[in-house]
Amino acid sequence: MRVSGFEKFQMTQTYLNKLQYEQSIKHEQISTGKMFQRVSDDPVRVNKSMLVSSSIARVDQYMSNVSDTKGLLEFIDTTYGNTIDAIHQVKAVAIKGDNDTVSAADRKVMASEVEQMIKQVVSFANSRYLERYTFSGEKTDVKPITYDGTSFVYNGNNKEMNIEVSDNLKIKVSQKASDDYVPLLKDLVEIRDALNNNDTTALKVGMGKLDDSFIKMIDKRSEMGVQLKSVEILNEAYYETKVDLTAKKQDVEDVNLADAISEFSYMQTLYQATIKSAASMLKTSIMDYL
Repeated sequence: MRVSGFEKFQMTQTYLNKLQYEQSIKHEQISTGKMFQRVSDDPVRVNKSMLVSSSIARVDQYMSNVSDTKGLLEFIDTTYGNTIDAIHQVKAVAIKGDNDTVSAADRKVMASEVEQMIKQVVSFANSRYLERYTFSGEKTDVKPITYDGTSFVYNGNNKEMNIEVSDNLKIKVSQKASDDYVPLLKDLVEIRDALNNNDTTALKVGMGKLDDSFIKMIDKRSEMGVQLKSVEILNEAYYETKVDLTAKKQDVEDVNLADAISEFSYMQTLYQATIKSAASMLKTSIMDYL
């Protein structure tokens, strides 16, 4: 069957349009460095990219949660450390006050020293991280302890505040001064009063109780150290996961510029060759009329 000149022209034009479209896609890839700009460019790659991007976003959120958790735990750990230092100072004063050569007047001066340490420990219990109280349970907007010089009132609650750091793990980032500080402060008051009353027997009893509170505070800080280590390990794992996912995202999205430029040049050559071939094929000859 004879193909007319018009049909040849239509077929050539269709092929040239296809080449032009493919060139525009390839040019866009070269200029942006990306394999696609819209879903229709490559639906399979776009779907993979969206899945990887979703995974990266999830890892980013957990990394942010881990960072918040780490900051809170480090703050609590430091507060426990400061409290332990204060207990050391009170123990030193109490040991000195338990000496038979110390006078009643001297013990009253020592009691004043202990009172200052009590106020300092209360300030530790009432400390805040990013404007949130860390020792009032879930009531982070309420000052944990009220001290009137004799007794202590805990104003927080017994609920815990947790931060989700993975699909299956939540870490406690709040403490309760009723557990951590109120018993300790009562022991400190007992030592203060014993010194003030020149009562060495009561002082010895208070020192024994303070030793127990000291051990409990050491245990609390050790527990915090274990949690911090776990968070640091988790953070490193998330970092490595994000690096891997980012590399996968680049593999899916980024174009190989050398290959793209080579393909674009080939398409340009093919386009020019097609135009020349079509012009030659469609050239009118006297033979067309015979």
